[in-house]
Amino acid sequence: MPEAPHKVFLSYSHNDRAKAEELYEFLSRKRIDVWKDDEGGLDKGSAWDLEIKRRIADCACFVPLVTRNTSSDSESYFWSEWNGAIDRTQRMDRAHRRFIFPVLADEGTAIPEIFATMQATRFSDPMDMTALADDLRREQQRFRKEQRA
Repeated sequence: MPEAPHKVFLSYSHNDRAKAEELYEFLSRKRIDVWKDDEGGLDKGSAWDLEIKRRIADCACFVPLVTRNTSSDSESYFWSEWNGAIDRTQRMDRAHRRFIFPVLADEGTAIPEIFATMQATRFSDPMDMTALADDLRREQQRFRKEQRA
């Protein structure tokens, strides 16, 4: 069994590293077990592409951080992560399982088409962010129980 399959996968453009770190710290303070690639997640010399794909396949939840940078960048690695998460949802019972939790970091930024049917969290709204943390915690707990069964 993979190490910590219950983690929340935080995906972002590396141009948004500071905002991603802020979101990572917020979720960690809320007792969310979150992973992002620059928080000790990828060992030196590892096959990082395979490791990221494995983590997307194994994580409890996926949080894409949507910003002005992601809206204007049509060819970057985070798109591979986002498409991988969408592919994973095709194998899920979406009526009973929530997997992708988009976070809109910049006011006026549109949600990407691939997440258009999903409710997004506004990073600037403290109540929205608290609700996100609560939803992620519940989903992680549910996922852990399923993994033990």
